[in-house]
Amino acid sequence: MGMKERLCQDCKNPLPLTARYNARFCSDCIRRHRREAMKAWRDKNRQRLTMEDLEEYYYYKEHGICVRCHTNSATPGYTTCETCREKIMEKKKKA
Repeated sequence: MGMKERLCQDCKNPLPLTARYNARFCSDCIRRHRREAMKAWRDKNRQRLTMEDLEEYYYYKEHGICVRCHTNSATPGYTTCETCREKIMEKKKKA
């Protein structure tokens, strides 16, 4: 006796045979659900996260620490260290 083909509850595509016995969604739908949940979380917390990022940025800037890597000292007159500025320049050249 063969097993009944199980379908994704969202898209109605067949689930792979290797799916867990209690799986309800295909991997594409799971990815989509996670993306939507993360986007909703970001939208809900956007203002708080932005304020935290700004506070962190100004803390490192005031203390002379690179605002990008947070490990090296910033070069005088800049907010980043030499290494980070080189990486930024390489990235700009590629674009």
